[in-house]
Amino acid sequence: PIQSNPPSSPARNNCASTAATLTVHNTGSNNEFSPPYRHCSMFDLAGFKPVEILFWAPATVDLMLLVTTFTMFLLNGPEWYLETTVMPEKRRIKRGDLSAQAVIAVEEVWEVLMVAYAAYGVLLPLCVGWAGFVDATMRPPFCVAMTILMFCKLAFFYRRKDTSNTMDQSKIKSLFYFDLPCYGGYVLWSVAMR
Repeated sequence: PIQSNPPSSPARNNCASTAATLTVHNTGSNNEFSPPYRHCSMFDLAGFKPVEILFWAPATVDLMLLVTTFTMFLLNGPEWYLETTVMPEKRRIKRGDLSAQAVIAVEEVWEVLMVAYAAYGVLLPLCVGWAGFVDATMRPPFCVAMTILMFCKLAFFYRRKDTSNTMDQSKIKSLFYFDLPCYGGYVLWSVAMR
Protein backbone atom coordinates (compact mmCIF):
# COMPACT_ATOMS: atom_id res chain seq x y z
CA PRO A 1 0.00 0.00 0.00
CA ILE A 2 0.98 3.64 -0.62
CA GLN A 3 0.78 5.85 2.45
CA SER A 4 1.13 9.57 2.93
CA ASN A 5 0.95 11.34 6.26
CA PRO A 6 -0.68 14.78 6.31
CA PRO A 7 0.79 17.36 8.66
CA SER A 8 -0.50 17.04 12.17
CA SER A 9 -2.78 19.77 13.49
CA PRO A 10 -3.83 20.45 17.09
CA ALA A 11 -7.47 19.67 16.37
CA ARG A 12 -6.53 16.35 14.76
CA ASN A 13 -4.47 15.44 17.81
CA ASN A 14 -7.65 15.51 19.89
CA CYS A 15 -8.53 12.09 18.56
CA ALA A 16 -6.62 8.91 19.15
CA SER A 17 -5.28 9.16 15.60
CA THR A 18 -2.44 11.64 15.85
CA ALA A 19 -1.02 10.57 12.51
CA ALA A 20 -3.96 10.03 10.21
CA THR A 21 -2.97 8.30 7.01
CA LEU A 22 -4.36 8.12 3.52
CA THR A 23 -3.99 4.56 2.36
CA VAL A 24 -4.43 3.36 -1.19
CA HIS A 25 -4.92 -0.38 -1.54
CA ASN A 26 -4.17 -1.62 -5.02
CA THR A 27 -6.47 -4.56 -5.66
CA GLY A 28 -6.24 -5.06 -9.38
CA SER A 29 -8.48 -2.61 -11.22
CA ASN A 30 -10.07 -1.14 -8.07
CA ASN A 31 -8.28 1.30 -5.82
CA GLU A 32 -9.84 1.53 -2.38
CA PHE A 33 -9.32 4.71 -0.43
CA SER A 34 -9.64 5.05 3.29
CA PRO A 35 -10.42 8.56 4.54
CA PRO A 36 -7.55 10.83 5.64
CA TYR A 37 -9.00 10.99 9.16
CA ARG A 38 -10.18 8.56 11.77
CA HIS A 39 -13.53 8.75 13.45
CA CYS A 40 -13.36 10.92 16.54
CA SER A 41 -15.49 10.75 19.59
CA MET A 42 -15.94 12.69 22.77
CA PHE A 43 -15.95 9.27 24.41
CA ASP A 44 -12.43 8.49 23.17
CA LEU A 45 -10.86 9.07 26.57
CA ALA A 46 -7.33 8.28 25.40
CA GLY A 47 -7.21 11.43 23.25
CA PHE A 48 -9.67 13.62 25.19
CA LYS A 49 -8.36 16.96 26.43
CA PRO A 50 -10.25 19.13 28.93
CA VAL A 51 -10.29 21.99 26.40
CA GLU A 52 -12.71 19.90 24.32
CA ILE A 53 -15.42 20.88 26.82
CA LEU A 54 -15.29 24.32 25.17
CA PHE A 55 -16.57 22.65 21.99
CA TRP A 56 -18.95 20.05 23.43
CA ALA A 57 -20.75 22.08 26.13
CA PRO A 58 -22.16 24.90 23.97
CA ALA A 59 -22.71 22.63 20.96
CA THR A 60 -24.80 20.26 23.09
CA VAL A 61 -26.78 23.11 24.64
CA ASP A 62 -27.41 24.64 21.20
CA LEU A 63 -28.65 21.29 19.88
CA MET A 64 -31.06 20.91 22.82
CA LEU A 65 -32.32 24.49 22.36
CA LEU A 66 -32.77 23.88 18.65
CA VAL A 67 -34.89 20.78 19.20
CA THR A 68 -37.14 22.42 21.79
CA THR A 69 -37.61 25.84 20.19
CA PHE A 70 -38.00 24.58 16.63
CA THR A 71 -40.62 22.08 17.80
CA MET A 72 -42.53 24.80 19.67
CA PHE A 73 -42.41 27.16 16.70
CA LEU A 74 -43.45 24.44 14.27
CA LEU A 75 -46.35 23.14 16.36
CA ASN A 76 -47.72 26.45 17.65
CA GLY A 77 -47.23 28.82 14.71
CA PRO A 78 -47.14 32.61 14.55
CA GLU A 79 -50.14 33.12 16.84
CA TRP A 80 -48.30 31.48 19.72
CA TYR A 81 -45.17 33.53 19.03
CA LEU A 82 -47.11 36.79 18.89
CA GLU A 83 -48.94 35.97 22.11
CA THR A 84 -45.67 35.27 23.93
CA THR A 85 -43.97 38.42 22.65
CA VAL A 86 -44.30 41.41 24.95
CA MET A 87 -44.46 44.68 23.09
CA PRO A 88 -43.11 47.98 24.50
CA GLU A 89 -46.59 48.85 25.77
CA LYS A 90 -46.25 45.73 28.00
CA ARG A 91 -49.20 43.99 26.46
CA ARG A 92 -49.34 40.82 24.40
CA ILE A 93 -50.43 40.84 20.77
CA LYS A 94 -53.29 38.61 19.68
CA ARG A 95 -54.21 37.68 16.13
CA GLY A 96 -57.46 39.66 16.52
CA ASP A 97 -55.42 42.84 17.14
CA LEU A 98 -54.05 42.69 13.58
CA SER A 99 -55.69 43.81 10.36
CA ALA A 100 -56.17 41.31 7.52
CA GLN A 101 -53.15 42.74 5.70
CA ALA A 102 -51.02 42.52 8.83
CA VAL A 103 -52.00 38.87 9.32
CA ILE A 104 -50.93 38.06 5.75
CA ALA A 105 -47.66 39.93 6.25
CA VAL A 106 -46.98 38.13 9.54
CA GLU A 107 -47.65 34.74 7.94
CA GLU A 108 -45.31 35.50 5.02
CA VAL A 109 -42.52 36.63 7.34
CA TRP A 110 -43.16 33.61 9.55
CA GLU A 111 -42.81 31.28 6.56
CA VAL A 112 -39.44 32.81 5.61
CA LEU A 113 -38.24 32.62 9.22
CA MET A 114 -39.28 28.98 9.53
CA VAL A 115 -37.46 28.06 6.31
CA ALA A 116 -34.31 29.75 7.63
CA TYR A 117 -34.73 28.07 11.02
CA ALA A 118 -35.28 24.70 9.33
CA ALA A 119 -32.01 25.18 7.43
CA TYR A 120 -30.27 25.95 10.73
CA GLY A 121 -32.00 22.89 12.17
CA VAL A 122 -30.44 20.71 9.50
CA LEU A 123 -26.99 22.31 9.36
CA LEU A 124 -26.30 22.58 13.11
CA PRO A 125 -26.64 18.83 13.85
CA LEU A 126 -24.73 18.01 10.68
CA CYS A 127 -21.85 20.30 11.63
CA VAL A 128 -21.76 19.17 15.27
CA GLY A 129 -21.87 15.54 14.20
CA TRP A 130 -19.19 15.98 11.57
CA ALA A 131 -16.86 18.05 13.76
CA GLY A 132 -17.55 15.99 16.86
CA PHE A 133 -17.50 12.44 15.61
CA VAL A 134 -15.99 12.34 12.11
CA ASP A 135 -13.30 14.99 11.61
CA ALA A 136 -11.93 16.93 14.57
CA THR A 137 -10.19 19.39 12.24
CA MET A 138 -13.64 20.89 11.62
CA ARG A 139 -14.07 21.94 15.26
CA PRO A 140 -12.15 25.24 15.01
CA PRO A 141 -14.02 26.41 11.86
CA PHE A 142 -17.33 25.41 13.46
CA CYS A 143 -16.46 27.39 16.59
CA VAL A 144 -15.42 30.39 14.47
CA ALA A 145 -18.81 30.31 12.71
CA MET A 146 -20.69 30.01 16.00
CA THR A 147 -18.65 32.85 17.56
CA ILE A 148 -19.59 35.08 14.62
CA LEU A 149 -23.25 34.04 15.05
CA MET A 150 -23.12 34.98 18.75
CA PHE A 151 -21.67 38.42 17.89
CA CYS A 152 -24.49 38.88 15.34
CA LYS A 153 -27.05 38.07 18.04
CA LEU A 154 -25.45 40.67 20.30
CA ALA A 155 -25.40 43.28 17.53
CA PHE A 156 -29.10 42.75 16.76
CA PHE A 157 -29.98 42.90 20.45
CA TYR A 158 -28.21 46.22 20.99
CA ARG A 159 -29.85 47.75 17.90
CA ARG A 160 -33.18 47.60 19.73
CA LYS A 161 -34.54 50.75 21.29
CA ASP A 162 -35.62 48.96 24.47
CA THR A 163 -33.22 46.37 25.90
CA SER A 164 -34.70 46.25 29.40
CA ASN A 165 -36.71 43.02 29.02
CA THR A 166 -35.49 40.65 31.76
CA MET A 167 -35.91 37.55 29.57
CA ASP A 168 -33.79 39.10 26.82
CA GLN A 169 -31.23 40.23 29.40
CA SER A 170 -30.82 36.64 30.62
CA LYS A 171 -30.26 35.47 27.03
CA ILE A 172 -27.59 38.13 26.55
CA LYS A 173 -25.88 37.13 29.79
CA SER A 174 -25.84 33.55 28.51
CA LEU A 175 -24.07 34.76 25.36
CA PHE A 176 -21.52 36.80 27.34
CA TYR A 177 -20.79 34.25 30.05
CA PHE A 178 -21.24 30.92 28.25
CA ASP A 179 -21.41 30.89 24.45
CA LEU A 180 -18.74 33.47 23.61
CA PRO A 181 -16.19 32.23 26.18
CA CYS A 182 -16.68 28.61 25.08
CA TYR A 183 -16.78 28.98 21.30
CA GLY A 184 -14.34 31.90 21.26
CA GLY A 185 -12.08 30.20 23.80
CA TYR A 186 -11.87 27.10 21.62
CA VAL A 187 -10.97 29.27 18.63
CA LEU A 188 -8.25 31.07 20.59
CA TRP A 189 -6.90 27.78 21.93
CA SER A 190 -6.75 26.22 18.46
CA VAL A 191 -4.97 29.32 17.08
CA ALA A 192 -2.49 29.27 19.97
CA MET A 193 -1.73 25.58 19.37
CA ARG A 194 -0.72 26.13 15.73
